[in-house]
Amino acid sequence: MAYRRRHYGQKAAPSLVHGLALSAALLSAGQAAAGPWTQNKGDGVAIVSIGRQGGPLSALTLPAEEGEKASAQVYAEYGVSDGTTLGGSFFTDITPSTGEGSASITAFGRQRIWSTDASIASIQIGGSYPVESLIGTDFAESRPDSTPELRASVLAGTGWWGDWGRAFGAATVGFAWRSEGADDEVRGELTGGYAPWDCCLAILSVYSTVTVDGEDPSLKIAPSLAYTFGPSTEANALKDEAPFKPWTISAGVSQDVLGDDDFGVTFSLWKKF
Repeated sequence: MAYRRRHYGQKAAPSLVHGLALSAALLSAGQAAAGPWTQNKGDGVAIVSIGRQGGPLSALTLPAEEGEKASAQVYAEYGVSDGTTLGGSFFTDITPSTGEGSASITAFGRQRIWSTDASIASIQIGGSYPVESLIGTDFAESRPDSTPELRASVLAGTGWWGDWGRAFGAATVGFAWRSEGADDEVRGELTGGYAPWDCCLAILSVYSTVTVDGEDPSLKIAPSLAYTFGPSTEANALKDEAPFKPWTISAGVSQDVLGDDDFGVTFSLWKKF
């Protein structure tokens, strides 16, 4: 299968958003967001992810050990205009050894507020709601700390491209208001990616959360690799009429450097539509 490097100009954003969406899928629950880039009007992406989380070794072994979690997430976003993207996700996790778990639905809107050929800034507003009761009463009662959230974020990013490939960097700073007496949180993320060829992308994300009173800090480092497959990227008349929407598979790990037992492994499959 032949791939070639491309110079992107104004069309850099659609390619760069792929990397941000993938990095989001490789993180955990309510973190899903595809960075500052918005989808073109009428374009969208769907991502299905599965993962395990536990100690540095137990997350890579079978069967699941005591206290380890298994998770699944379905994420989608769609461009309702060239500057506005709407999206949402469903996330669930379970601790097999106890049967405890959680589930939540998330919805958001992302609005581009400034952009150039390579750089962009956006704002995003959304929220999540726990839906454990839809799965079962016992499941719901196992996570009494689950609570609705409202979230607001400011996002910025930029990209570079040339004969050596393409790369991007992005940053997010956000605030999560948590109801029912739970501590509100400040959240931040730094993500960078490099693609030497159109098919292959390496991503490194650093994600941090801390409550407004400085308690329960988390600092996750999440490297991942992604591979996009499908017909050659060379242009042809048929593709001009009906562009091929590629598939991408990815695998990554994450480690909370402030928590010894918070190592995760995630696999994702995403499809543009």
